[in-house]
Amino acid sequence: MAAGALVLALVAALAVALAGAHSEGDALSALRRSLRDPGGVLQSWDPTLVNPCTWFHVTCDRDNRVTRLCVSLSPLLLALPFLFESGLWSVRGRGIDSPGSRLWGATDLTADEFIPSYNLFPTGQTSVRDLGNLNLSGHLVPELGKLEHLQYLELYKNNIEGTIPSELGDLKNLISLDLYKNNVSGTIPPTLGKLKSLVFLRLNGNRLTGPIPRELAGISSLKVVDVSGNNLCGTIPTTGPFEHIPLSNSSHFFSYTSMFGCFFICKINLVDCFRDKPPLSSSCSHTTITLFRLSSHLLTKCERSVLCAASRGTRAWKAQSYKAWLYMKPTAKRLREETAKLDMLLKSAKDNGVDDLQMMEGSQAMEMEPELRCLKALLSPSTGIVDSHSFMLSLLADAENLGATISYNTAVISGRVGDEGIELHISESKELENHSIGSPVLPQIVLLPKLLINAAGLSAIPLAKRLDGLAQAFVPPAYYARGCYFTLSQTKSPFSHLIYPLPEDGGIGVHVTLDLNGLVKFGPDVEWLDGKMDDMSCFLNRFDYSVNPTRCSGFYSVIRKYFPNLKDCSLEPGYSGIRPKLSGPGQRPSDFVIQGEDVHSIPGLVNLFGIESPGLTSSLAIGEHIVSRYNNT
Repeated sequence: MAAGALVLALVAALAVALAGAHSEGDALSALRRSLRDPGGVLQSWDPTLVNPCTWFHVTCDRDNRVTRLCVSLSPLLLALPFLFESGLWSVRGRGIDSPGSRLWGATDLTADEFIPSYNLFPTGQTSVRDLGNLNLSGHLVPELGKLEHLQYLELYKNNIEGTIPSELGDLKNLISLDLYKNNVSGTIPPTLGKLKSLVFLRLNGNRLTGPIPRELAGISSLKVVDVSGNNLCGTIPTTGPFEHIPLSNSSHFFSYTSMFGCFFICKINLVDCFRDKPPLSSSCSHTTITLFRLSSHLLTKCERSVLCAASRGTRAWKAQSYKAWLYMKPTAKRLREETAKLDMLLKSAKDNGVDDLQMMEGSQAMEMEPELRCLKALLSPSTGIVDSHSFMLSLLADAENLGATISYNTAVISGRVGDEGIELHISESKELENHSIGSPVLPQIVLLPKLLINAAGLSAIPLAKRLDGLAQAFVPPAYYARGCYFTLSQTKSPFSHLIYPLPEDGGIGVHVTLDLNGLVKFGPDVEWLDGKMDDMSCFLNRFDYSVNPTRCSGFYSVIRKYFPNLKDCSLEPGYSGIRPKLSGPGQRPSDFVIQGEDVHSIPGLVNLFGIESPGLTSSLAIGEHIVSRYNNT
């Protein structure tokens, strides 16, 4: 009877194990169905097999429970300390300590050879060398949350899209979550805060937006956080494992390593995520771009009380260039004409104090840049790029620390100006959302500033038109041009410098820019908008920022004039921006307009019109000019 009971118990245990394996197999099968697998690397994931522990890239414990899923470009090095501690592996080579390696006993082993003490991957398991570049695409599925015993989820360096399922928060045993270098979008789910065993969280190199969830601060085991290279916003948590990160007003992007952990939180916009765009009383600055931040920063230094009304405004992208190469199209017919243009650019630069430009023959330029084709070029040794968002956020932090008041989601809709003073009519942006074109909008607040700086970017001219008392002769017509960028995909950068063509009508030409991650983008082109945008839509920034993929056909022909080796189908839509211009199609280009009392005779009013590129990189000089000239108002 005892023997019979023992057999019955063993059968029952086996049935429970198989049932658990079956549910986990269903979850993994759901993941496989959601992925595109051109290389057939998941071919072994056969849903007719009860036990998924026989599948490649799946590791199970002794009870046939799935504990690791590794479908990635290369093995996760920092998730291997337990192998060394248990004596399962030895290592041969020149292991190099990294700053974070001493935190958890790991070593940078990229140059070493792993030697297993016994076969870690029985019954069809993959070896470390089998993982390779799996090139999977598709999206993650909620069923992954059913892998309750999973400890390592490693799907990095693929092309996975979509969002992170909130159900991943149910993986209570998860130690490492690695989704970096994919195309994952959406927000970081707050449910990840339930992962109380999590040590490694690496989500860098994706397209994530929104804040770092406060819930992550409750994971005491968390040692490695890398969310760099995304489009996150908000403040960094300051409790739990984040408590010892040394935040300062001038450092909003960093990599930080200490005895408490390793945090890579680069390129985070430390602003309120619920604003539609990062923002841009005795002084009132109405704007959403860098000039607000700089003007308010400098005015508060001059001991003025500053209120900044920020609605939604001109976009700025991560990497902005401040000097560049220029090329000349290799056509003999236009050689003389374009050489004269280069000479004019060189003279103009010297007249404005830029004395390090060098005229080069095409052979010299092509020796420096083998992929470039040109007959002559100007070289700017001072070429560089700037992280525009971090620059603006630093100015914003300084302004706030000096006492500036920031009023977000606030629109200046009209006002009165004259000898008796300035009156501003202000409304919440949400009140304008349902506004009918042509119907009046009543202000919710009226302000009486002594100094008004209208640096509203795209809506600067519409706002000036609504200032009663300002003669319309001083308000120029508004023109808008959309500029699209396309990125170079699936190849390393062909250039080490920025490459600029000669300026074209309405723009500076489709040039080569390298961003802070080393990625290559081409643009912008010039697409004139019809100009029929009503004032309220301008205040709400309702411009169309979409990039039509068909526009890339024009890019290929332009780019190949100086980069003939550009391959077909190598360009992908990137992003677009709208420029507020003072001259229209076919007209001579106009310079920035900084318009004060000396122009329109209204005390305390400063209008900034047509501040397009390079407005951001010249904003320091513009802001200093405004303060030095108009601060006595």
